Amino acid sequence: MALINWEEKFQVNLNLIDNQHKKLVAILNRLHESMSKGKGGEVLESVIKDLITYTKTHFADEEKLMIENKYSQYDSHFIEHSNFITKVEQVYNDLSAGKIGLSMELMYFLKNWLLNHIMVVDKKFGDFMQTKSCA
Repeated sequence: MALINWEEKFQVNLNLIDNQHKKLVAILNRLHESMSKGKGGEVLESVIKDLITYTKTHFADEEKLMIENKYSQYDSHFIEHSNFITKVEQVYNDLSAGKIGLSMELMYFLKNWLLNHIMVVDKKFGDFMQTKSCA
């Protein structure tokens, strides 16, 4: 069973961003599925590394759109992105050093952060972009 089932309500109505969000959800679901099968430890580092790499790409694309369109909330959005990357990189470093292992707490942090970010912060940007398209 998936940790997150993609729903229409997650869409921000920007194809590139929605498709990237789906990919991020798929990465979290892959980790959750491995964990459910008792194989989370075997894939944890590689999945977290994939998450970091893909998240950086996604954030860069989102931020580029914000700059190009003079989005007034760019600074706060950028800070959220930076803080998330810092947190996930720290998790990766701690995993690599054997300081922590996979836990449901980590899974729910990743899930909650992503869904909250999409539903609140990214939705505002999507709404902003829709007004620009209609202008």
